[in-house]
Amino acid sequence: MITGVCFPTSGEVEVNGIVSALLELTSGFDQESSGLENIYLKGHILGLKDKQIKEMEKEIIEFAELDEYINQPVRTYSSGMKARLGFSICVNINPQILVVDEALSVGDTEFKNKCLKKVNEIMNDEEVTLLFVTHSIEMAKEFCKRGIVLTKGKIIFDGDIDIAVNKYEQTIKEQNK
Repeated sequence: MITGVCFPTSGEVEVNGIVSALLELTSGFDQESSGLENIYLKGHILGLKDKQIKEMEKEIIEFAELDEYINQPVRTYSSGMKARLGFSICVNINPQILVVDEALSVGDTEFKNKCLKKVNEIMNDEEVTLLFVTHSIEMAKEFCKRGIVLTKGKIIFDGDIDIAVNKYEQTIKEQNK
């Protein structure tokens, strides 16, 4: 709902800031357009102006490691290349709100580590809100200080990550009885 992918069945969601989501990394890509053209397309979808995108263009291309391929049609890219481009756009547009939904297994080990490092940099920026959606206890403890546990769409806990993890584990045990 925060990303605008779905809408609430009741109530409303108010979002203040530029939202970037690491959900489906290649959504919104035009397969016939080049990687460079898709940077602008995705930037426009995210509400950015050409001038803002131009300022980020070099960093996006370098992070994605697509230098010599950036002017080729995206349809010629491997799935890993497409994912790297999508990830690079999402993390380099300077979001105020970053939604990460189990999307940190992008590409090979070296690139995955680069992605984790970039997400950590974003998290250390006090101006950015990170919403990290995961079922991985290890990832939650690594990235988060606060945890929210949901069951059937209802918040059953909101607080310290260690307590949230315990509540999550307890809830899973109760559901498996």
